[in-house]
Amino acid sequence: MLAVGVGGTVLLARAAAVRWAAERAGRTYELPVNYRAAVVRTAGAVLALTGAVAVALNLPYGRATQPRTVMAAAPHPAPPAGRPAARPARPSAPREVARPAGGSLAELADGTRVWLPPQYAGPNARKVAFPLVVAYLPATAPEREELYPAFVRHTARGLADPFVVVVPRDCGADPVAAMDEAARRYRVVAGRDARAVLGVGPYAPCALRAALAHPDRYRAAVGVSGTYDGGGAVTVPTGPVPPGGRPHVLLTTAATEQRQRSAAMRLLTALRRIGARVRFLDHVLPQPGAGSARRRQLALVSGYLTEEFAAPKGPGGRVRPAPPVRRVPVRRPPSAGRDPVRRPAVAAHPLDRKPPHPPKPPVPVKPPARPKAPAAPKPPKPPKAAKPARPVKPPKAPKPAHRPVARPPEPDEDTTG
Repeated sequence: MLAVGVGGTVLLARAAAVRWAAERAGRTYELPVNYRAAVVRTAGAVLALTGAVAVALNLPYGRATQPRTVMAAAPHPAPPAGRPAARPARPSAPREVARPAGGSLAELADGTRVWLPPQYAGPNARKVAFPLVVAYLPATAPEREELYPAFVRHTARGLADPFVVVVPRDCGADPVAAMDEAARRYRVVAGRDARAVLGVGPYAPCALRAALAHPDRYRAAVGVSGTYDGGGAVTVPTGPVPPGGRPHVLLTTAATEQRQRSAAMRLLTALRRIGARVRFLDHVLPQPGAGSARRRQLALVSGYLTEEFAAPKGPGGRVRPAPPVRRVPVRRPPSAGRDPVRRPAVAAHPLDRKPPHPPKPPVPVKPPARPKAPAAPKPPKPPKAAKPARPVKPPKAPKPAHRPVARPPEPDEDTTG
């Protein structure tokens, strides 16, 4: 086979060269040129050469008829009793996939994503821990997700604190491992009082089910524009709930979501029967300059979570005092009516404000002045002398009446000539 392949390669290559030379010679006499036959012979030579090389590589060497004996790998000896076992390989580092709303969105090895707010990388935040929010979000691109810009805008206005957001890969994934991984890699506040779960749209029942099944994990739960019956039914536990495990729930719907509002009202009634602390925010309208109604809902959710969480903590777990916040008036359209939920009274994060000026030194207090003695009364001024009376002028004599004087008639011109 090797000899046949080499011989065929040589013959086809020679024939292709001859054909190519003949066509080139015809160009001198302006004859039509056709290189198809030369190309076909060249391709045949290449195939023959490839077959010959493949046969040459597969030729057996030495004793090809004797079967090879595969030796089983010897088992690894067990480590000595006094020597510790090898450590398991550490998981790979998170991979940054996008930077939505000025923050950083990283993806872990299991598909979970972690969003860090812009304040996390600030120069004054190296020793500050942030609360953690588990968010079940629809599968959208990070640039089109409205949760991140809503949180950032409300934080910039001084109405909410920044959070670290953990986004599980789907509704059935248990976020415990993701929360532990985030707590190991990032600066987050430990404990139940700084953890919450959030669900948006069709993923709102996932957040409510997680909070009701594990009240010891989350401080609060939020459902945004969700339907809690039918396929996304939420099972409410029966019987009274102890005060320590009473869930804190916020349900929100937009002004055009009548079906979601009815489902939220039924869930609210069932939760209040077991003593849960539930707040309901409906008929949310889009705010001018702030985006859609969904973004407005998420901004109000950040204010609610700030009320439920403790303030961001510094080294040693001590809560850092926050300066007073400047209220920003919000203009509502006349058809909005009365807002059923109060504006969250929260303090601005210390990273979003300028450092306060040093206090001014106290102004020394002057001793009180001695009372002055009453002044002596001034003597009264003498009365002014009366002015002498003016002399009375005698009346003027009356002028005589004017009488006309008769003039003599002038002589006629005709008589004088």
